Amino acid sequence: MAMQDKRQYIPYVTTYPCTFQPYFTNEEIVEKAIADLKKAKALVESYDLANSNWLLTQNRIEGYANLFFAYRGYRMNYYAISALLARVYNYAGMHKEAFEEATAVIDAKVGNNKIFSMSTAAAVSNGNMKLYDNVIFCLSNQNLWTI
Repeated sequence: MAMQDKRQYIPYVTTYPCTFQPYFTNEEIVEKAIADLKKAKALVESYDLANSNWLLTQNRIEGYANLFFAYRGYRMNYYAISALLARVYNYAGMHKEAFEEATAVIDAKVGNNKIFSMSTAAAVSNGNMKLYDNVIFCLSNQNLWTI
């Protein structure tokens, strides 16, 4: 882990509303984050993996009248949680676990189609400036221009 100095740096909020939370060490924060991400994966797994067609790039941005379902593949979903968990594991020096989580995302498929793939230069030339095939998770706000 980057810093194992046992100093308490930041709070880890576990209650709402949050008026005051104690500060924790980096090790404690990482432990709490890993536990929360594992719980999150378990909570979304049955829904997200039951029918993963909506995770394919073309289905993430097209075909749904309801915007929530249209963009579900770009929100915090099973694979986004796995990717984030891989980053936390890597930060913690838990490289075997990080590799396993990252590999699950890289190898994710629906049928014979990979869910995530690297966009090509041709995709950028054709107007895919956001490289949709590469996106595992993103945030969006329809009011971005006004705020």
